[in-house]
Amino acid sequence: LLWLIPVGICEGIFKTVEDFATQTLTFKLVLLSTGVNSILMFLATIWCLERTSGSTYSMVGALNKIPIALMGYIFFNAPANVNNLVGICIGLIGGIVFTLAKLSEMRKGYHEPPPPP
Repeated sequence: LLWLIPVGICEGIFKTVEDFATQTLTFKLVLLSTGVNSILMFLATIWCLERTSGSTYSMVGALNKIPIALMGYIFFNAPANVNNLVGICIGLIGGIVFTLAKLSEMRKGYHEPPPPP
């Protein structure tokens, strides 16, 4: 991290700090809220990993891109081509297969072993 000091000096970090001091209270509160939201999201992530498995968390992370892509097509008139739509369909099918596999494991009573104490 010490190498950041000369980089910051070359990039004018002191001017940025001076500019921040002149910002409105609303801007500073919004900036503070983004930091607080980041911490809360991190804690939610840790809680999710505690309650589920890493593979489930990873699958949810991958599947959340599908609604984002669909909203881009609907609301922002993003160009949709066959490759994009096939990719979305493959992602949806993968999510369905993963869900069915997890449900099958739950019905059979398989649970991941508890973490060591």
